[in-house]
Amino acid sequence: MTIYQQGALNTNALYAPGVYTQIAAPTTSYIQGVSSDMLGFVGVASWGPVNSVQPVGSASDALQYLGYQTVRKRDLATACAIALSLGATDLYTVRVTDGTDVAASIAIKDTAGTPVTGLTLTAFYSGTVGNTLTASVAAGTAASTYALTIARPGFTGEVFDNIPGTGATLWANMVSAVINGISNQRGPSALVIATIGTSTALPNTSTTYTLTGGTDGVTSVTDTMQVGTDGTSTTRTGMYALRGSGVMTGALVDHTDYTAWSTILAFGLSEGIFFGQAGAVPVVHDRLDQPQHG
Repeated sequence: MTIYQQGALNTNALYAPGVYTQIAAPTTSYIQGVSSDMLGFVGVASWGPVNSVQPVGSASDALQYLGYQTVRKRDLATACAIALSLGATDLYTVRVTDGTDVAASIAIKDTAGTPVTGLTLTAFYSGTVGNTLTASVAAGTAASTYALTIARPGFTGEVFDNIPGTGATLWANMVSAVINGISNQRGPSALVIATIGTSTALPNTSTTYTLTGGTDGVTSVTDTMQVGTDGTSTTRTGMYALRGSGVMTGALVDHTDYTAWSTILAFGLSEGIFFGQAGAVPVVHDRLDQPQHG
């Protein structure tokens, strides 16, 4: 019996019966990797969508999408800061509220003797970050036009320049610029939405307006709200908003209700998410009127 390396024997040229052995090189099998670094958090914040997944990949992302870190229970910005400091880079957050959250707003006025509202700007999301937004109207770069600027401290402002028109048409064009963007200049606002007022006069170009009234809606948030309820992609709340997100590890920030652990476990098993949970630990104090034992 002759032994050949695979490919070295021309089997078509064989003319005598016999056993011919070829040595085949081993094939390499690859195991497809599965991402396991996606971390999901459920908690409260001062900005961003509610009951919807928000990706966060850096400290600047956390500030932009969640707001400042706040000393309070369930704070997402704080949880993300800790995770990022430990090397995490792929976070997915879900903001919950108690339903009392409000989006900040402000009316932009005209120059009439008794100022009339030309348009109202409302923060894109509820939360106290909206109270830091400002708006101003100035002359546009092109002649006979106006520019509307929306600013958020620490971030590049949104400038809607060269808005044409007079009277009610001008105000309508400003609203359209905010909602739809300006062709070939910029897209719609990511900070505010606009609604038309009743003014037909010129806009006030000497005032900087600050949005007010924004609230986070966190006072009555409970552990149960963090768990949330299941449903469709548009009705899921709390933890269930992570369904289908690809998150591999999750935590309900500062959640301590041990009676919900079985519910959290069931959801984790259904989605392949490893949840870390905590429980409230009672503090036991020795009575000072009793003998102390070493």
